[in-house]
Amino acid sequence: PKRGDVIVFKYPVDPSINFIKRLIGLPGDVIEISDDRVFINGKVLQNIPVEQIHKGVQLFQENNAEKKYFIQHSPSQMIKMVKKIIIPDGQYFFMGDNRDNSNDSRFWGLVPKSFLKGKAVLVWLSFDSLEGFIPKIRWNRFGQIL
Repeated sequence: PKRGDVIVFKYPVDPSINFIKRLIGLPGDVIEISDDRVFINGKVLQNIPVEQIHKGVQLFQENNAEKKYFIQHSPSQMIKMVKKIIIPDGQYFFMGDNRDNSNDSRFWGLVPKSFLKGKAVLVWLSFDSLEGFIPKIRWNRFGQIL
């Protein structure tokens, strides 16, 4: 797996459940998260503002050395966690693209290599949970290649 890939893996809290998140940290990396910025081996992941998609929700293009992809921040839900993690051999660090509202490695830790199932290739279904109580399907994302 490469940094920036979207990977399907067994959920570390309950391995009977499949999870899908973006791979941020590889074995040997030093990951640090501070004030909504992600540092990999001392270098910050560049975030370029793209658009405001809802009140208080900002879309960014995140660039790492290998890939460009979109993430979102929701300042009203801001999670300011400060961590410094050295990723051991055979372990991986994952984050969701909805950075301030994601159940990911910041909460349940690293994922062992044996839990990885494969790379996701396209968006099968995407909901917009910010438009009221009933989520709406985001048809524009259906079938989008990752």
